[in-house]
Amino acid sequence: MIFDSHVHTHYSHGDSEVYRVILGAIKKNIQGVGFSEHFHYNYFSDTGWPTINGNEVKGTVSENFQLYYTAAQKAKEEFKDKINILVGVEIDFLPGINKKIKAAIEEKVFKGKSSTDQKKGYEFDFIMGSTHFLGQPLKYFTDYKTQGEDWLINEYFNSIEEAIKSKLFDIIAHPELIKYYIDKKFSDYRQRIETIVKLLAEYQVAVDVNTDYLLDPNVHTVEVSRMNPGVEMIKLCLKNNIPLVLGSDAHRPEKIALNFEQTIFFLKKLGVKKMYYIQNRKLIPYKI
Repeated sequence: MIFDSHVHTHYSHGDSEVYRVILGAIKKNIQGVGFSEHFHYNYFSDTGWPTINGNEVKGTVSENFQLYYTAAQKAKEEFKDKINILVGVEIDFLPGINKKIKAAIEEKVFKGKSSTDQKKGYEFDFIMGSTHFLGQPLKYFTDYKTQGEDWLINEYFNSIEEAIKSKLFDIIAHPELIKYYIDKKFSDYRQRIETIVKLLAEYQVAVDVNTDYLLDPNVHTVEVSRMNPGVEMIKLCLKNNIPLVLGSDAHRPEKIALNFEQTIFFLKKLGVKKMYYIQNRKLIPYKI
């Protein structure tokens, strides 16, 4: 039984609509697919749009996100006898604007069935938090190289810690994403990871085991050192009973469940016996 709980569509920067993604998941013979489309950035209004290489990133347009949500909910019902579909969201977290993010999540954006009905809001199976942008002005990691790697590490993990403590999220996405942009050993930031794992346990937040980064771009082979979270963090998560959620971060159907076989092999060697998916905001375990 395998679930891929981190999949995107063309409503953000993926290349496929919801139905094509589902057909791709069925073709991969997995039992469940969790859509975690990128949320709109309207709550960035006071900070300005983030940038990558000097170019503004405006994220998913609010209207497009609503279209994604409607399409995914409809497909969830249509395909319920063929595959378990989870309708979730990935939200870029910024420290200090918790209330704005919460208000955006709870916004009533859908008309009721009749004119007398109150508007309805989102009903997500899971809410995933991630950090892609740092500093002021907001920039992607690579745009802050001049600040130094110690600054990058501190800013990134400060954001992850605040995201956990915000109580907004069921899952933290790719928690060691920063490691691909620095030339540091795990021992250089181990203490930060230990703190994060303690917070995950305290606030009962799960971790996205993200398989998108396993392929080393230099040697073109799958490397266990590129696991995210890495081996050492996974060991700490096991020790602290942190739920692990498997996700490919696929932005096209061909990448659904990418590197899952190798990842599960690695996880089993580390002593992992079960993974989780989240449905209706509740953790559900399954054996691997």
